[in-house]
Amino acid sequence: MTGLKSDRSAYRKLLWTGDRLTGAIIVGLSSAIWTTNDIGMLKGLVHSQVSLARFKDYLRKNPFDIKPAYIASKATSKLLPQTVLGRPSKAPGTTPVAV
Repeated sequence: MTGLKSDRSAYRKLLWTGDRLTGAIIVGLSSAIWTTNDIGMLKGLVHSQVSLARFKDYLRKNPFDIKPAYIASKATSKLLPQTVLGRPSKAPGTTPVAV
């Protein structure tokens, strides 16, 4: 699945395994805010491995419109319980900062 934005000199290719997004190639100016937001959503979709079966045809036609699929797939709710530590963070003693 590839997309080209002539008004922004941007290219995007979505990589799939079945109905799950397994990667993406994005080429364009790094200063464009849409790139920063979309990279986070694409990373979330890849990491969460949620099914995107009902969005695959839409994303094939609109690879630059990731947000509806990201929100509707509830990828965030799958990612929230995960931590870098591999366990819930806990604040030591009375310190309000989690470690």
